[in-house]
Amino acid sequence: MDSALRLFDEIPYPNVFSWNQMISGYNARFLYEVSWRTFCRMQWSGYVPNQFTYWSVLSACSALQSPLCGKQIYALAIRSGFFWNSYVRTGMIDLFVKCSSFEDAVRVLYDVWCENVVCWNFIISGAVRNKEYWFALNLFRQMCRRFLLPNTYTFSSILTACASLEELELGRGVQGWVVKHGAREDVFVGTAVIDLYAKCGDMDEAVKEFSRMPIRNVVSWTAIISGFVQRDDAIIAVQYFKEMRKLREEINNYTITSVLAACSDPAMVKEAIQIHCWIYKVGFYSDSAVKASLINSYSKAGAVGLSELVFRDAEDLKHQSTWAVMISACAQHAVLTACTSLYSLRIGKQVHGYALLRGVAKQTLVGGSLINMYSKCGSLYLARRVFDMMPFTDQVSCSSLLSGYAESGYIEVAFQLFQEMLFADFTIDSFTVSSLLGAVSLHLFFPSASMAGTTTRVLFFLDLLIGSFALSQARLGMFIPPGLLGHNNACKSCKSHRNYKFGDPISDTGNLIREGEAPGPAAAAFARLPHGETFFKHATGGVLQRDADD
Repeated sequence: MDSALRLFDEIPYPNVFSWNQMISGYNARFLYEVSWRTFCRMQWSGYVPNQFTYWSVLSACSALQSPLCGKQIYALAIRSGFFWNSYVRTGMIDLFVKCSSFEDAVRVLYDVWCENVVCWNFIISGAVRNKEYWFALNLFRQMCRRFLLPNTYTFSSILTACASLEELELGRGVQGWVVKHGAREDVFVGTAVIDLYAKCGDMDEAVKEFSRMPIRNVVSWTAIISGFVQRDDAIIAVQYFKEMRKLREEINNYTITSVLAACSDPAMVKEAIQIHCWIYKVGFYSDSAVKASLINSYSKAGAVGLSELVFRDAEDLKHQSTWAVMISACAQHAVLTACTSLYSLRIGKQVHGYALLRGVAKQTLVGGSLINMYSKCGSLYLARRVFDMMPFTDQVSCSSLLSGYAESGYIEVAFQLFQEMLFADFTIDSFTVSSLLGAVSLHLFFPSASMAGTTTRVLFFLDLLIGSFALSQARLGMFIPPGLLGHNNACKSCKSHRNYKFGDPISDTGNLIREGEAPGPAAAAFARLPHGETFFKHATGGVLQRDADD
């Protein structure tokens, strides 16, 4: 390209064809930034690009993943009148889809009132690849409203979206369209239907669709095998794999990894060894994904010695997946118990330093693991520093830090973090709830160690538990703060949430507290009280009565 650039610079008045040759030449050599700069230089020189110029520079922007440059070309094409050209329009859609800017891609369709099904399919399939499943379904709905006839590529993409969302009823509706339009015999559509039923747990329908297919490919076989693996039907999955070999069907590494996942049970070690020998025979043994699946299968089946044998036999020991699976296998079989010793914090700091050196310490997954490690080692200061340095936090990292605060007795900070999780709309799982319950128990049985405002937060958390019916009657008393205030608030929570299950026990214990007979937490008294529903309303003096309105 250096010689071509020198010749180009010697041309006194280069034409559009010369500029196009330079831009396409840079694209052919993967010099996309230089291609974009050449296009900008062409604009500054006053030359008007044609459709081939737009196509070349749009390809460069797609490779650069630059939707901003694409929007500039979009405006230029509208101003110059080339927007209506099919090449330019297709190139813009390709650019926005590859940059995951689906709204801009749809705007291109709306601006030209495009009735080309290929363009619609391109955006729908791109949205499915980027896991924007609801966007793809909404776009399919708009496509149907414009009376555009979907084809097999449309159906396969939409069925894949329904399968990923596990929307079985919606997928059945799309399958009805498939039958109506005569696309049922297509191998890709049939495979998508099998994948839909398999991911939704209806393997009987998946087997029926698989048996009905006149032509099956490797994707169809892999889909049915993966479906049985997900249902833990390892024997049937291996049987389908054996039938696949018997019929001399094409087998790829995805099929092998699926069937190896079925052999992760201790009773399937013999089948795993047989598949291992077959893999070595046909030449799949050099594939890193297959080798990692072998290590994982042996380790889950309890044959960690065979896992180490496969790992030592690996030609490329530097592959990350192989190392990760082998380390996981060792940890699963308690080989790495030294990480829980007194030296675990020192080793963890070394791993943290290496993560900083590689530039991955701020990633969500790595950061969550570091927070969990520091919390379990009791170094909450370092755990908080890692948490604050993360650009994006998730539910796992918040739960790990909350658990560390709760176990170390920092109840107030734990509840503050819990409220932040609620405001951020994070999913509250059983691990988070268990950590908070432990913090509440610590506050109730050691009230002298509490901090200001903790009782209010305990009452707030108790109201959440009563409202969600998350506590049993026997455990409820452990989390009601001692004294009349706690029991009155518990009664109000039961009343407002219509949780009548706990009304009578709370009432009896509250009356005992008034008479001075039950000071402090009354967990044992709650455990002895009978179960049963009680409809109650509180009246003056704290007496609980049945309301005539209920």
